Amino acid sequence: KNTTANIISGLQGILSTTNPYINIQQAQATYPDIAPEAIGLNNTCFLLHFANNIPSFLNSRFYLELTDTQQKALNEMIKDLNSEYPMNRLLHGDVGSGKTVVAAAMLYLASSKGFQSAFMAPTEILARQSYAFITKVLQPYPYQVALLVSDIREKDKKTLINRIEQHQIDIVVGTHAIIQDSVKFDTLGLVVVDEQHRFGVIQRSTLREKGLWPHTLVM
Repeated sequence: KNTTANIISGLQGILSTTNPYINIQQAQATYPDIAPEAIGLNNTCFLLHFANNIPSFLNSRFYLELTDTQQKALNEMIKDLNSEYPMNRLLHGDVGSGKTVVAAAMLYLASSKGFQSAFMAPTEILARQSYAFITKVLQPYPYQVALLVSDIREKDKKTLINRIEQHQIDIVVGTHAIIQDSVKFDTLGLVVVDEQHRFGVIQRSTLREKGLWPHTLVM
């Protein structure tokens, strides 16, 4: 019988072991009737917290020089990362204003904390452009970036999907192909949606639901 004492004891045992993200999944599976917020699980990505100011952190490790506006946007995002709730933020700017640079910095931050990220674009052309940019920006770092679009060979797609689930890929850039049922993440901590107005609410929600309350940035 799941008395209050037994539940508390069970949760303490689960949450004290090695992988906090997996622990949270196990806690939810073991006690499905307990509201997540009642056991402090309303924000899985509390593990993405940063004690430092983001520009200071990035300037010491991220080789791209950020503009004042980009640094201001990132400062606002770090407040969200350090809050009690998952980030859900809109980044607005003209074409060429550097939104993807900001997104790349966020992808870097998530990867540096051991979380996977998903970057979804509305067309294959945009997905490939973003993939090329993000790959170039993050080339100095030991993070694996992959492109997932509908026209890759079925054999290659199956291999990639398996690598994503096994957390052999840190950042997945792609189109609607990312939200297929077969695509599963190990520890999805950040979702980025480019040109979000070209996606439906259900499509954006489907991507977020591939993680446990991931932080979300739409552009």
